[in-house]
Amino acid sequence: MSHCSFITLSCTKSAKTVKQVWRALDCEDLRLSLCECANARQVTDHILSLPTEKRSTVIILLWNWWTARNKANVGEKLLSCDEVCSKVRKHLVEFCHKEEHVQEAHATEDRWEPPEANFIKVNVDAAFCQESRMGAWGFIARGSDGSFIAAGTGAMNHLSSALHAEALACVAAIESMSNRGSFRVIFESDSLSLVNAVKSGDADLSDSGVLYREARSLCVLAFDAFEFRFCRRSCNKAAHAIAQHGGALGVQNLLWLDDEPDFVTGLVASDLATHQA
Repeated sequence: MSHCSFITLSCTKSAKTVKQVWRALDCEDLRLSLCECANARQVTDHILSLPTEKRSTVIILLWNWWTARNKANVGEKLLSCDEVCSKVRKHLVEFCHKEEHVQEAHATEDRWEPPEANFIKVNVDAAFCQESRMGAWGFIARGSDGSFIAAGTGAMNHLSSALHAEALACVAAIESMSNRGSFRVIFESDSLSLVNAVKSGDADLSDSGVLYREARSLCVLAFDAFEFRFCRRSCNKAAHAIAQHGGALGVQNLLWLDDEPDFVTGLVASDLATHQA
């Protein structure tokens, strides 16, 4: 079964129901965009690039519909649109409830932490506009005492997804730190999909796979020690602000050395104060 038939289903009886489910959950635009994907890998990449709430909804929707369809195939009654939507909403509530407990258990992870001694931490982020397919990258590097070391931003065009933008931002940050002559670097991003892709190599055959491989290769060549880590959005505010700044300016490359840009001074101070509290 192709990825498109899984999303819409060719069976006349079930096709109408599944389309109603996508519309009822306000996901019709996502269904259409997924149908435009050329293969299963692109479907997966597109889903993983969605905002957290939408991503969770789509994954749970697909799982519930797959279950309902399999049961219908063995002779059970096909669930109605309302019944499927009810199951999806129920599982979403349960999932969000569990997420809240996980966040409470790891509350200390909600604050930025400086790197270990002799390391530089580089927070990376990307800005992405779905309509224009444009965006920007941004990074900020700080030492083990929380002091500012460097920052940079630049505009990007012809982006295919938010994850594509994150991958390009990662490569740009690595190149900048390599040119600076850094040797022991921790790269931190609030894109779990990006961090997993770079660390594991499992997505090397995806559309952005060449960027994941490039990121690893550049690090091996440039640094004595390096690591990629996931952080929450609340720990990545400075990099986010820098990426947004680059997108607004539309500049190709802009670097700050020694003194942080004025618009992130408060964020840098807040990160350090929160850590020391």
